[in-house]
Amino acid sequence: GGETFHDSKIVCALSEFLRGRDWVEVTTPRQINEACSAIVRHSGVSLQKLNKKLKKGSWRDKLTNFVLLYPSMFELKVRESTFLVRLRDDAPETPPEAAL
Repeated sequence: GGETFHDSKIVCALSEFLRGRDWVEVTTPRQINEACSAIVRHSGVSLQKLNKKLKKGSWRDKLTNFVLLYPSMFELKVRESTFLVRLRDDAPETPPEAAL
């Protein structure tokens, strides 16, 4: 359905944002905002849709929970109260379900 379609667009957008960078911090509102804006820009999924699509909680929860859904694509590292995310070195070019 449309769900996975949005998912794969968000996954691709997030990979674009992270590609070529090392660990990216998503701890402060500014950092989280930067990541979300990038997702919106690359995916064309509006912030409202993104908000609905990603489960409850703060934007940080939304982002980190989404990242955890795709362990083959992303890595999440939490140190004390710092949240770091990166694209896996061996991440497939296309998200698993986008290949269907």
